[in-house]
Amino acid sequence: MRNDLYGTPSARLPVPVQVLAEHASARYHRRGEEYDRGDVPVARAITANVPAEEVQRVFPRPQDANIATTFMKLFKALIAEPFESAASAEQLGKKKAAMLVEMSFLFCSVWAVGATIDEEGRENFNNFCREVMSETNQYKIKTPFPGGSVYEYTIDLDTMKWVAWKSRLKSSFKIPEKMSIQKIVVPTVDVVRYSWLLERYIEHRINCLFVGPTGTGKSCYVTSKINEMCTSGDYMPIFITMSAQTTANQTMGLVDEKLGKRKKGHYGPPMGSRCIIFVDDLNMPAREEYGAQPPIELLRQSIDQGGWYDTNDCHFRNLCDIQYVAAMGPPGGGRNPITDRFLRHMATCSITPFADETLELIFTTIMDWHLDKDFTQGVKVLSQKLVQATLELYRTAIKNLLPTPAKSHYTFNLRDFSKIIQGVCMSKAAIYDTPDKFVRLWVHEAFRVFADRLIDDTDVGSFLEWTRDMTEKHFKLKFDQVFKRIDTNGDGEVNTPDEIRSLMFGFYMDKKGQIYDEVQDLQEMRLRWEGFLEEFNQISRKPMKIVLFQYALEHASRIARVLRQPGGNVMLVGVGGSGKQSLSRLGSYACGYDVESIELTKTYSVENWHEDLVRILTKAGTGSTPLVFLLTDTQKKEKVPTAWPLV
Repeated sequence: MRNDLYGTPSARLPVPVQVLAEHASARYHRRGEEYDRGDVPVARAITANVPAEEVQRVFPRPQDANIATTFMKLFKALIAEPFESAASAEQLGKKKAAMLVEMSFLFCSVWAVGATIDEEGRENFNNFCREVMSETNQYKIKTPFPGGSVYEYTIDLDTMKWVAWKSRLKSSFKIPEKMSIQKIVVPTVDVVRYSWLLERYIEHRINCLFVGPTGTGKSCYVTSKINEMCTSGDYMPIFITMSAQTTANQTMGLVDEKLGKRKKGHYGPPMGSRCIIFVDDLNMPAREEYGAQPPIELLRQSIDQGGWYDTNDCHFRNLCDIQYVAAMGPPGGGRNPITDRFLRHMATCSITPFADETLELIFTTIMDWHLDKDFTQGVKVLSQKLVQATLELYRTAIKNLLPTPAKSHYTFNLRDFSKIIQGVCMSKAAIYDTPDKFVRLWVHEAFRVFADRLIDDTDVGSFLEWTRDMTEKHFKLKFDQVFKRIDTNGDGEVNTPDEIRSLMFGFYMDKKGQIYDEVQDLQEMRLRWEGFLEEFNQISRKPMKIVLFQYALEHASRIARVLRQPGGNVMLVGVGGSGKQSLSRLGSYACGYDVESIELTKTYSVENWHEDLVRILTKAGTGSTPLVFLLTDTQKKEKVPTAWPLV
């Protein structure tokens, strides 16, 4: 480095320790002084005569310091109202004030320290808290948590007692009859406590970050609560979803276009309101060569400096009355670690996977809501049994179907669980009037969600055995009797992948395309799809000359099933020439959807890609016919952001 950077004794160049990882040398030299990468430079500078191990003990790591800061902010938020003034504190009384301070301390210990760890860590933290609160301990806690987990309780300010989070659940919850299944949010203990924490953070201007695996409801909790709080007009939301290709300019543009000018150089929401910026998938932006993530550094600058520079005229834009709420998954699988320089501004809360009891509550509530639509009593009683069978099947799959280099896509999460329930909810009472047929639908949906991802007959055979066990264990039905129709080899058992392939459901067997029904006759199904192909070739500029053999029919049926579901996106994986595009176009036509794609040329650029996206999205939003966007792997000329899975 240049020596003239340190021209005077007062000149300093602060360098974060993480930056040193990018240096070729193992040591960082400055005027003859050396700092190991593991040291804390500031602490070493002011404690030159103290042993290094004592410095590391006394001076916390950035994450630890952030936990302490979060603790104090949350503690202040809890006692803000009771101790708002001297009069309110005097009215509270010394005894209650002492109780509130101690209870608030314990509560903040749980949700500032214990909220940053995973499910296994929370069990250890709970045991630690119980040990600290024991009567024999030196701290003499007067208001310990009641029995159970310390994560199950909150403070009732009226009675100054611990109350269970579940006591704050709404006693009567009813799902509207015509509500879309994707928009259903079933109140649970997790919804109550995370929504309460988010509300406290927003009210007291605390930037917060929710971290948890895919499918734990992070985005759902945050968006629902923010939308609820914005109905009063006191808040204005901005929603940003990041991807690997998100740039700093895009992030800046999404925020700037929603904020208005207050005075020269100052921008913000309408006067009297506050802007809540929710950044989903925070750690998705790709890292640069030296590890920086420009969109996140931009957000950090807006917190540190109160704004950012306009890229057009280079003047500084002061951002007024804004607050950040973020959500992300754990690092790994395309997600990157977040710099400590940004994390130090965020109150971090880890969202753990749902407990089995919570999953049963959520999906049993949804199944009861669906089966109340005039289903027979024999089918209604299957609601809880179906959820329990799905849960055990899901646990068995994620335990045994593990990802390997050859099976890297064997990754399952709670969204797969919900897709099975969503598929079952496509049933109609008039068609599914017997338990046997309803169970066949459940097995079919389980195979579509899980088994369609499997690459060999061994795994499919294992999955078939698991579904057999779940059917007989939970529904108390003989599997071979329920599936007697597809016993193609006549041995009295349905125990091979070839036999279970004949189990198919679809909308295409109904002339109006409104009823999701079982395919009883494979020959009739073949005639129906051949009719679709003939009609397609008559109206298409590019007719398809394909033979609809059994495998092609199965794949076309699967594609059509996904496309008919709300938010149904599909990624088809196969060798070139296996019919992925042709069957996608045929399946789309069978659903009554138009197909749009891009035409790749030698001069095709990112600008052309943006123009095509505008054209396709405009047609999808304004047209009367649903649209399918077909994108193939050969059309990926550059690393450009894609909003749809590849086909």
